[in-house]
Amino acid sequence: MKRTDIDQIRADGLISESQHAAIVSRYGLDRDTNRLLLILGIIGGILVVSGGILVVSANWDSIPKALKLAGGLAFLVAAHFAGWRLGRSGNHPAMAMTLHFIGSGLFLANIALVGQVYNLGSRPPNAVLLWLVGIAPLPWILRSRAQHILTLSVLGVWLGLELGEKTGPLNFGSDARICVFYSMLGVMFIGLGGVLKRSRFPEFAGATEKFGLLGLHLASFPLMLGFFYEREAGGREAWVSCGLVTALALVALFQSLRRGDGVLPAQWRWTWLLCLVGIVALAWFGMTWRSEGSGGFSSHGPGPHWIVIPVLFGFSLIQLQVGLHRRIPFFVNLGIVSIAVQLLTAYLQLFGSMMDTGLIFLSTGVFLIALGWYLERQRRSLVQSMGEPREKASLT
Repeated sequence: MKRTDIDQIRADGLISESQHAAIVSRYGLDRDTNRLLLILGIIGGILVVSGGILVVSANWDSIPKALKLAGGLAFLVAAHFAGWRLGRSGNHPAMAMTLHFIGSGLFLANIALVGQVYNLGSRPPNAVLLWLVGIAPLPWILRSRAQHILTLSVLGVWLGLELGEKTGPLNFGSDARICVFYSMLGVMFIGLGGVLKRSRFPEFAGATEKFGLLGLHLASFPLMLGFFYEREAGGREAWVSCGLVTALALVALFQSLRRGDGVLPAQWRWTWLLCLVGIVALAWFGMTWRSEGSGGFSSHGPGPHWIVIPVLFGFSLIQLQVGLHRRIPFFVNLGIVSIAVQLLTAYLQLFGSMMDTGLIFLSTGVFLIALGWYLERQRRSLVQSMGEPREKASLT
């Protein structure tokens, strides 16, 4: 069922305006439009906040301190109040979320403003932590997925800054291994997404899971590079930080498995769980392993990255199957992009003689043709099942 079909039925006079609105709302046919408006609104909000900061900075000396503080607080309150009024009416949800997003950005701007006015000591992790504490309740109060994603992003930024501080309490001890920590954090978010499905806030489950999966793929990319293992291994502080996140990730994953989602078959739930646990083990492998090498990008000799690449490749294939079973295009699209990146990374590190490169191209080309044929069959099956009722599709 498409939005255009319902619009045409309404134009033909077969249903009333109220019935049209009820059908669109019931089946989420306006979701794509709202998503586009929300994305444009978020980009516009970032520009508004950035522009306001630049304008104030350009006239910093000519603006009294009291006016700076009062103006910043007034804009913050006005943005949230306007978002609350629009959200209360229910007619402009995307614009309401945009205004709240602007308000969250203005909260950080006000933190920076107070620090500049009173010449407070500058420690970026502290400012970001204060921002995180200030906006953390908003997703649950506003039931806003955009605010939820912003909060998760700010949490990731704060952890990265804090782990990179040499004198901080969470000093990681190895900047090169922070990405490994983020891959573990991504697994934890995936598990939390599964837990949220059966909680009072199920609307945050999909966003949390997708956010974690995207972070996992981005953070695990350096593990596929040979020169990554030629850097220093993680120290004691890194083990403590990663150990805590690993424990939280495992608890969240098992809680998610226990609750289930009613869609993914039991054997695939267990397979997906074992794959995510394997990614955590792979991250620990990447954090502790250290090898000597030349430091170049091309590394077609033996090395730990040649263990990681096929493991991540297999994980992406399992992710494709899970996405097909659960009918989540994001899982499928991200899995295909990840496979392409993994193959390209392997190619760039395997360039050697013409004979070696030619054999690699031939074997991988045949494999890609077979994989493309298989994925096309799966895609057709997915499209067909999406057009059937869920009960019928689950039996096929």
